[in-house]
Amino acid sequence: MRMKFFDIDKWSEVAHTLSANKKRTTATAFGVFWGILMLVIMVSVSSGFKNGIARMLEGANPNTAFLYASATSKPYMGYKSSRYWSMNSNDIKAIRQNVPEIEYMAISLWKYGPKVLYNGKKIDNVQLQAFTPESFNITPIKIVAGRMLQEQDEQGKRKVCLIGEKIKDQFFGSEDPLGKIISVDGSYVKVVGIITNANKAFGNFKNSILLPYTVMKEKTGQGDKINDVAFTAHGDIEKAIKKVRALLKQRHKIAPDDEKAVVATNMADFFELTNMMILGMDVLIWIIGIGTLLTGIIGVSNILLVTVRERTREIGVRRALGAKPKTIVNQLMSESLTLTISAGIVGMLMGIFIMALVDIVLQGQDIEFFYNPTIPLSTAIISLIIIITGGILGGLLPAYRAIQIKAIDAIRDE
Repeated sequence: MRMKFFDIDKWSEVAHTLSANKKRTTATAFGVFWGILMLVIMVSVSSGFKNGIARMLEGANPNTAFLYASATSKPYMGYKSSRYWSMNSNDIKAIRQNVPEIEYMAISLWKYGPKVLYNGKKIDNVQLQAFTPESFNITPIKIVAGRMLQEQDEQGKRKVCLIGEKIKDQFFGSEDPLGKIISVDGSYVKVVGIITNANKAFGNFKNSILLPYTVMKEKTGQGDKINDVAFTAHGDIEKAIKKVRALLKQRHKIAPDDEKAVVATNMADFFELTNMMILGMDVLIWIIGIGTLLTGIIGVSNILLVTVRERTREIGVRRALGAKPKTIVNQLMSESLTLTISAGIVGMLMGIFIMALVDIVLQGQDIEFFYNPTIPLSTAIISLIIIITGGILGGLLPAYRAIQIKAIDAIRDE
């Protein structure tokens, strides 16, 4: 008689067999449960890190380079090594004229801890930064209210500024700060905009004040010096970097083969490194998770082998009464799948529940690198496939052993 999937007698027998030794069945199921639980949690944690990194880099252009001056490492044209040098505004003009690959360029100039005053209130731990209109095309910043700094502000040396959300809350509370005048290191500037972080890869702008570069230059006391520059390119960023480095070395009498004097960081390399780290983490997680799950599946196979041994006489009687090998195989595979799938689904649901609680706890926390640690739907589907495959694999060896039993030998077995 052919066994059907929804055969009540078959599933009653499966339930009876698995419940005959509850402790052994529970211990075996726990291996599968724990394997899937660990896999779901580890994949969810990996997903949380990936989501956090994606949020930190939101709006960042991978075709961006950051370049700054460092001490020379080789003597050249009468100059000794370990000579310090700095970029200036003339270098910026020369780069624009001689490197057509440049798309946008941002000048970086900053000062930490200026005294900021408003209506008797004082803040000391502010970061003061120079920004040009082009800077907004390179550094992702969200304008909460007001406007960005404009070319007219730069050219006219207007005493205007953008303030971070945190400064706005400390100074103004619910009051509208736009148009208000604040004191920055003794100079009065008008607030024309409120900013916040688009991401944290480029710094924390919630506690920053942005000024036009021409205004900021007067506050640093550095004259025409520039801390560093950032730029994007129309095409190959590496080609633009090589041209800019060569031009700066020529202008500042630095040895052409001095690789340490002009330091360049390519965002594309950072993106590639990040992707490789994420890929490595994913591979490691799946190896560990599947290895743990395999341990549970081996336990299922072992328990069914013991069951086959204990049911030798029963299997022999069935074979003597005409039961076909596929009927015996069907029964054992059903037991393996029932045990594996039930334990695996419970483990998966428990893992999803735990990470959902973690997500709720983390909401509202200022943790940029870890966000929304939930298992992707595709991973959940893959996990289900792994569970079902594990159930099939777990039942193969016991099923093979069962069909090797000869009816006459099984009936004689004591």
